[in-house]
Amino acid sequence: MEKIVKISRLAATCIALGCGLAGFGAAEAQAAAPAPIGQWVGPNGANGLIVQAAGDCGWRMYGAWVTGRCAWMANATGGVLTLYYQQGQFTNKLYFNVSYVAPNVITIWGDRFNRL
Repeated sequence: MEKIVKISRLAATCIALGCGLAGFGAAEAQAAAPAPIGQWVGPNGANGLIVQAAGDCGWRMYGAWVTGRCAWMANATGGVLTLYYQQGQFTNKLYFNVSYVAPNVITIWGDRFNRL
């Protein structure tokens, strides 16, 4: 009888901890910023970012385009956008630190970009 009570207490403790962790994960997921879908232009007009909902994206820097597929890792204020692109036989990556300033304004590595 004593073993059953100990197991029941252990099970209750695990369930309580599991519920607590599940609740924390749900709150964390709700705080994640959305991917920067749309067309964005930088302060000098020479830099731009295009992110499509299907995952295609492109980065323009002084007239030269790099295009490929993007992945988004969100946090509470923005996230990291990773652009995967082909260069010859190799797949390369560009990382962009994105922060939301307003719904139509982001910063990428500190430079302000406006949604078109």
